[in-house]
Amino acid sequence: MWDQRYRRLDEGEVILATDDCQQDDGSWLPDNGRCAGTKAPSPSYTSHRIYRRLAYSTPSPDTAPL
Repeated sequence: MWDQRYRRLDEGEVILATDDCQQDDGSWLPDNGRCAGTKAPSPSYTSHRIYRRLAYSTPSPDTAPL
């Protein structure tokens, strides 16, 4: 079940150090900067990692309204 406090990152959003990454066993671990600054892959493909962010947190710089 999805934790409603979070939202999934869309393809192309910049990953922040505070985002979580879903592991192969389904658990979530903080990214801790390993992929920070790179763009999130498409969550539609099972071979790609899925990233999540707290829904009320700051959006990625590339998706923030001007």
